[in-house]
Formats: sequence, structure tokens, C-alpha cells
Amino acid sequence: FNDPRGWEVALGCSGSATKVDGTASNRRFYLCFEDSYLSEASFLKYAESNWISPEVLANAPDEDTREALTFKAVEEAGLTGLYEVLLETKQFIVVVLQAITLHLEQRSRQRKIDSDSKPAKVLFHCTLGKDRTGLIAMICQHLMGASDEQIVNDFGKSDCVRDLAKRVLKHYFKGKVDLSRWCLADASAMTHTLMYIRNRYGSIHGYLHQIGFDQSWIQRLVEAFSIEN
Repeated sequence: FNDPRGWEVALGCSGSATKVDGTASNRRFYLCFEDSYLSEASFLKYAESNWISPEVLANAPDEDTREALTFKAVEEAGLTGLYEVLLETKQFIVVVLQAITLHLEQRSRQRKIDSDSKPAKVLFHCTLGKDRTGLIAMICQHLMGASDEQIVNDFGKSDCVRDLAKRVLKHYFKGKVDLSRWCLADASAMTHTLMYIRNRYGSIHGYLHQIGFDQSWIQRLVEAFSIEN
């Protein structure tokens, strides 16, 4: 955890441990949010409940047919579907945003005491660094005034992990779902995700209010980023 670049915080989105290390003047936090991990069972349950009509499921003659219908729905939803499920089911988003805010505020207070303190830096990541990470980055960028075009272009830079993604995902859903689109950082997936949020919640602010990151938290995060940058 002795990163020579001086990252003071790493917000991990996988695992179950929590580590706090460092002196009062140079703390490094490693916070793992097990809740951010999306199990296959949770994903399939969401797909079955939201992407397949009750009539179609009711007419499925057996469990194998029902499973095949669900796998097909997952495949057709693609990367945008994955992001929908993460946005709708995982509490880690509000937890990570609050953790980032609190860290930046803490560092800001410390810099007022110690003028030699360096500006805070925040590193947040998940297994591949593009999906859960991409959603957190999208929200932060939007709150700081980035345009949709900037957000989408930045997201597309994560396409470099597609080979790793193929290895990580090859056993998901018993290998019966083509997850090739999940392995990409396709700009259209982030574009459609932004559209989904606005269509369902009116705005990204509306979504954040819904999950518990209300206007007071939003203002604190924006101010903390502005101070440190």
C-alpha cells in the first residue's frame, strides 16, 4: 500500500477486509465493500423480475426453459443491463461517494493545520476498473461539471481491459451466456446508462437523492473536490 504516487485513499469494490494504515499526517485507507459484488443469483433474479414478462415466465414449461429465457434476457441486455442492475440494487454507490467526501473533507481540515500537507488523492477500483468504478467516476465527473461527451470519452479509455475481462467472466452463468459485450468499455453503454438514469429519475441528482446521497451530501462532495483541486 506504499504507493509512490501518494494516493491517500483506495476505495476497493471487492473483498471483505478493511484496512487503515499510516500516520495522522499521511493516512491511507483501504475500504472493501463486499456489498458491491454482484452475484449471479442476484443478477438472474433481477433479470427475471424486470426484463421478462410474467406471462412469458408463466408459460415456461419447466425450469430449464425458464433458465434459458433468463439467460437470453441477460445476453440481450448486455453491458447497459449490467449497469442498470448495479444502479438499482447495490448500496455501494452511496457508501463510496460518502467515503470519498469524508476523506476529502478530512484532508482539507488537515491542510489548514499543516500547510505542508499535499492535496488529497482518491483511488477507487473494482475487479476490472471499468464497471462499478466507471459508474462512480461518471457520477463524480457529472457533479463536477463534466459534459456527457467527456464522461463517455473517458469511460471508453477503459476498453484496454477486455482481455482480462474475458478471463474473469468466462465462467459466469455456466458459460451459457455470451458476455462479450460485458468485456468492453463501449461508449454506447455509458451513453445509454446516462439516458436510463434520466428517463427513470429525471436526472443524476434525482437518482442520487433516491439512493440517499441527498443535496447536502452532493454539495459537500462538490465543495471538497473544488477545495482540493
